[in-house]
Amino acid sequence: MYDVIIIGAGPAGMTAGVCAAANKLKTLVVTKELSAFKDSGSGLFSDSELRQQFRKTLKDDRKHLELKDGTEVINLEKNVVSFSIETHTGEVIYGKSVIIATGKNDLVFDLLTYKAGTGRIKVNARMQTNVPGVFAAGEANDAGENKDILVCAGEGAKAAAEAREYLTLQNTN
Repeated sequence: MYDVIIIGAGPAGMTAGVCAAANKLKTLVVTKELSAFKDSGSGLFSDSELRQQFRKTLKDDRKHLELKDGTEVINLEKNVVSFSIETHTGEVIYGKSVIIATGKNDLVFDLLTYKAGTGRIKVNARMQTNVPGVFAAGEANDAGENKDILVCAGEGAKAAAEAREYLTLQNTN
């Protein structure tokens, strides 16, 4: 069982993966494809630098970070003590927490009842959804429009930190 399952590998998903692995959380990033995204133009870091760091962490920390590329998630469910995702191939994967970082699309899971009028997932300032243990970052959530790479990456890092905090609280109960 994974500590964190991250659905999506754009700026938010990759950053969440790197941050979760740095915090020694057993992390799986599941994505249809490692897609391209626009650089922020801020000069702080670029698409290629973020990808490079993600790939370096994948290579150097296989104990804490795994990638399932070419895999579409079709369902997310809350179980008694965990969450499960189902992939398009019928595989079921279990995790203690989930970060949804799917970007702008129509994939909003039925488990999440609070959705914005835009179809995006409603979150609070801590990237938390209405379901404890499920977080949403980047373009998947309703915290602003037209986010650039920096905002999405920052939300991914924040979601990973909040998932760590959630898991810490779960372990003390």
